[in-house]
Amino acid sequence: MSCVEGGVPEFQAELTLGEYKFPPDAMVFVEAYRQTTWVRFPFGTVSSLVRPVDTRLSEFDSSEEIQFRVRVTASGESAGKMLGVADRIRPAGEIADDDERAPLLRVRAADLGDEIYQVELDPTPVLLINRATGDWRSVAASPLFQALSAPMILRTVLTHLLVIDDASDAEDSESPHSRWLRFAQSLPGVAEYRKDFDDPESWIEDAVSAFTRQKQVLSSFLSAWQKGGF
Repeated sequence: MSCVEGGVPEFQAELTLGEYKFPPDAMVFVEAYRQTTWVRFPFGTVSSLVRPVDTRLSEFDSSEEIQFRVRVTASGESAGKMLGVADRIRPAGEIADDDERAPLLRVRAADLGDEIYQVELDPTPVLLINRATGDWRSVAASPLFQALSAPMILRTVLTHLLVIDDASDAEDSESPHSRWLRFAQSLPGVAEYRKDFDDPESWIEDAVSAFTRQKQVLSSFLSAWQKGGF
């Protein structure tokens, strides 16, 4: 799979299914998805794969974080029966989320009504900036916005991780939030989180305080404010 940018993103797919011994008339579909948004494209049958004329991903504002799955379903009397699926396929050349070089917090534009930003937590934390702000990337990168939002974002993610999900194993590479826990534990003066802690909220506040001290959040805010905000 590969995504093509330039206006509305679209994708190209090369499928090789011969080795799986599916029925020749089984139907093949490719689905693109991100968070709760998804779209399905018919690719013909196993014996006669046909790429759709239009593979534009108009439901998505960018190709960032889009993943794909391939479904093979029965036809005839058993139409719709699942015969095989390959999930979480990433576009060619994309870095996996669990690679430490990937951003800890991804940023996307979204329609948020009158809210400036939200934090989407599942399956991985994503910062959503209101599309109506215009240059939403500049909003997300501005020192004033970061000073106001970053501590709350960290608190929100850690609370979801440790209090709501109770997923406290920083070495669990399968956990989508494990990098956040490792990040918090790396902050100066923050103790390693243990599952037997009686008060995870207190540990979270210690981590947020350490983060604000390390990043000098108040000084950053005052400096940006005195320079005219954004």
